[in-house]
Amino acid sequence: MSFITYLSLQVLLMSAFVFGAESSESEEISAEDMKILLCDEKNAEVSKIIVGCFDEMSLPEYASIITQCYAGLNGEINGQLMRDWYCAHSMDEIMKADECSDEMVIAEKGEEFLKEIAELLGECVESKLSNDKKRK
Repeated sequence: MSFITYLSLQVLLMSAFVFGAESSESEEISAEDMKILLCDEKNAEVSKIIVGCFDEMSLPEYASIITQCYAGLNGEINGQLMRDWYCAHSMDEIMKADECSDEMVIAEKGEEFLKEIAELLGECVESKLSNDKKRK
């Protein structure tokens, strides 16, 4: 699983609002489910929140990993480019890119780093989903 996918999946796993589950940490979401959440029109609000939260994270040091692993991306890391890339590629391409970036990030920073960043991103999504629900 790639750095981008890992972060995005963790965001969704940590957010009980998205899944309506009591313990979202025990749930698993596939890359295919992630693609549906990001790309399916009926999930536009959730997708917009994920993209916004991802943009709030500043991770420019991983641009080279993105360039190496995600064909067609120029190395920028932002939510809209991530979303567009996932929506434009097949599951096979996504899985290959995910494996590539996962290996590279773990080698550079370790799995604990991914978990810490995912928690921050998850808190952002949960907060924005919660605020969205309060407004409705």
